[in-house]
Amino acid sequence: MNISDRIKIALDMSGLQMKDLAIKVGIPFSTLSDIVTGKRKKLDVQKARDISKALNCPLDYLVGEDCYYQDDADSGRFYSSALEDERKTANFSIEDLAAETKIPASLLKAYEEGLAPISEFLLKAICDVYGKSIHQFLSDNDMYDEYIPEIFEGDVDRYEAFKKARDEDGMREAWVGDPAVDAQPSANTDLSSIPSIEPYNPTMVPIVGTIAAGTPILAEENIEGYAPLQDKNADFALTIKGDSMIGDNIHPGDIVFIRQQPTVEIGEIAAVLIDGDATLKHFYRDGDAVTLVSSNTKYKPMVYHKGDCDDIRILGKAVAYLHDLE
Repeated sequence: MNISDRIKIALDMSGLQMKDLAIKVGIPFSTLSDIVTGKRKKLDVQKARDISKALNCPLDYLVGEDCYYQDDADSGRFYSSALEDERKTANFSIEDLAAETKIPASLLKAYEEGLAPISEFLLKAICDVYGKSIHQFLSDNDMYDEYIPEIFEGDVDRYEAFKKARDEDGMREAWVGDPAVDAQPSANTDLSSIPSIEPYNPTMVPIVGTIAAGTPILAEENIEGYAPLQDKNADFALTIKGDSMIGDNIHPGDIVFIRQQPTVEIGEIAAVLIDGDATLKHFYRDGDAVTLVSSNTKYKPMVYHKGDCDDIRILGKAVAYLHDLE
């Protein structure tokens, strides 16, 4: 599809007349007509943005950059067969679905035959007819490729909402740390843009147990439970089983939250994997030698040279700890 075809479909979906769209966008009707009929081949970014806003569709849709391709599904399931199965399960004909979505029947047929990549915007319109989200559609058709932690009880929409909130929390932390924001507001500052106080709403971070070498940290078999974390970015947590880090106020039974990263600064506290066993220590490197240092003086530093073990690598940096989960 070209941009004129996409505008036509979005226009039909919006219920607007072309003259109404011209008024909302603020361009002459003749100009819009040339765009929609394809007589005008080029469309500047600002006009495209204005049209997408007026039609309540993403700019990526208008420029053809929101497509799922038929070979995206690693499981062997494809959008084409999944779309056909969903339609038949709902007892819709192609024409019925076209009438409900305002997507041309010829395009729906091309999607089901695998002849065209499907737009995310149009896929959402199809899923709306079936009363489900795109993520639920992918999950129902064995095409959702993420592990859903047990705490979400298989509810893919709840898990996606959790991920969105977690990412927004990370963005909020970065925003607050901006020196420009930390400065005193001027008389012209728009105070409505400053976040107001919010209720405590912790992110649930997976607690990881034994980690097998070569197995992803957050693989299902490694997760023992979940711990709440507020105001920090972390990917997983470890339960402390010894007293080697009591000098840092980290005691047996404490939960330590780890931000997954392959390197840390010299002397920082890191979760390190040594031949399948995870340990928490201050990390030092000198050439080929790695030294792991406890904060309890009764334990000697652990020094490793090349060849001393089969696998040693940093899992991530310790960013917070929790004494009691009660």
